[in-house]
Amino acid sequence: LFTSNIMKFLVLFALVAVAVASSPAINIDIIRKVNSMNGGWVAGVNQHFVGWTLEQAKALCGTHMGGDIVEQKEFDLSVQVPESYDAREEWGTKCPSTKEVRDQSNCGSCWSFGAAESMTDRIC
Repeated sequence: LFTSNIMKFLVLFALVAVAVASSPAINIDIIRKVNSMNGGWVAGVNQHFVGWTLEQAKALCGTHMGGDIVEQKEFDLSVQVPESYDAREEWGTKCPSTKEVRDQSNCGSCWSFGAAESMTDRIC
């Protein structure tokens, strides 16, 4: 009986996992819920992901669960920060690369783009 219940659970779990993975990457209900919270920004539909499944979109995330845990840092929250900051306005005339946006498409190497762009902007 116990083994039978475990098997039923595993089959149900697999069916739910397949259903979630094949669900659309864009969920209008989530967008509406986020926007109803008035968080200071507006969620919307990214046209790049129209027609994609959640599984296809997750493949671009590159997350590998179960890796090393990064040490948590503490920050001095008493530091005064500006109301807003835009590196393009601060450095844009001296370093044009801060205004560039590169399309990574489906290559899955956002980590390398992020590293290269950070280095480029710092060297500039």
